[in-house]
Amino acid sequence: MKAWAELIQDVVEAKRTATKRLYDVRKAQGSILADAALAEQVAAGASLRLYVDSWTASLSAAVELSVVDLKTDTLLLATLERALAVAEATKSHDIANEWQAERVFCFTLPGGGDLRVEANIKADGTTCRKVQVGVTTRVEPTYELRCD
Repeated sequence: MKAWAELIQDVVEAKRTATKRLYDVRKAQGSILADAALAEQVAAGASLRLYVDSWTASLSAAVELSVVDLKTDTLLLATLERALAVAEATKSHDIANEWQAERVFCFTLPGGGDLRVEANIKADGTTCRKVQVGVTTRVEPTYELRCD
């Protein structure tokens, strides 16, 4: 069993490590916000969201933009090119439902954390569009509280 002095020393060391990681996150956040290429995309209509995972003290970012064509949209292609320059591509997936049609490109940042480029497909898309392919019927039990 550890003595009180060792336990206190462990807590102090954990606090130092967390503080250093948060400093690194702040530095990375500043570098993302100062990135001229990202600033250009944001100025052209993209939105940028930054998240800090408090458990791992890592920074994640999402760039969201609306596009008509996934293959030729210059803002999207420039954003993906910039993302590939600073992060490693991991996967992409589509989200299609009643309210949206979106392709999400995911990347892993070098210091930990994720970068997502979210391309919302406009309704008048030339090569990509949301198409209804079926209907799902779901049976769900309903409950109420009854007191005798």
